Amino acid sequence: MLTLRSQSMMKGLSSRRHIAATLSLLILLGAGSVTPGEAYGQKPGSKRSINVDAVRKIIRVSNGDLRFRITYDRRCLIDSLWIGKTLLCGSNDGGFTGFRVDSTWYTTRRLAGSPAVATSGDSLSIRNIRYVAGRDTIAERWWFALRQNDVLWMIERTLPKPLVIEENAFPVLQIDSIGVFDGSLLGNGGGAWFRLFNDSAIAYGVHTDEATLWSMRDGQCLQMVSRPDKGKSALALSRVGELLRCTFSVSPAETPTSSSP
Repeated sequence: MLTLRSQSMMKGLSSRRHIAATLSLLILLGAGSVTPGEAYGQKPGSKRSINVDAVRKIIRVSNGDLRFRITYDRRCLIDSLWIGKTLLCGSNDGGFTGFRVDSTWYTTRRLAGSPAVATSGDSLSIRNIRYVAGRDTIAERWWFALRQNDVLWMIERTLPKPLVIEENAFPVLQIDSIGVFDGSLLGNGGGAWFRLFNDSAIAYGVHTDEATLWSMRDGQCLQMVSRPDKGKSALALSRVGELLRCTFSVSPAETPTSSSP
């Protein structure tokens, strides 16, 4: 399992990881609210839908309280995400994948071309997601499926060779304001209070495959569950300016600890 390096709570963790040539991951997204609102002109609880605008290269996905939009014009990312009335992300790149080698990030925010999209009922496929990392071309394929009140997001990444990386976003989800949620319940029984994230240097990495972000103010919550095809899952929660960044990762084995340099 890969745990990202924390600048405050987890300084003893080694960050460089060997990533295999093929990675697969299933992310389950679920949302709830005691005061459901409206977004995209639809009422929460309305019929779920996947709508593709091939001209503007935009996809809108809706399932109950949870709604989001994907843009795929020479990039592939979730650029807005709603729970009821609440816009979780819209002014920043909300959800994408990628990794960091040395000081350089390579992500789906900049692609070698536009992906191809296909829909079938309550499912969506985005293939030919290609981005360049140095001399190598990384290929990914995303699937989305609507199941009951949840959205399943499956990611498959193929590398031309194994790579050694510092950080892995597989995927990363960014919330515009860390103040939207009070904290996160974790799959290992622990929790994270975002009021303690009072500095942008603070991050929290943990060996877990599940996080439920919640708000005491309005009862809203966003659940994220990671199910890797192989290997172990890890999650890092961090503050970047006013953003809340939730980064999932997968690696063949749990991250060993090392002494601080």
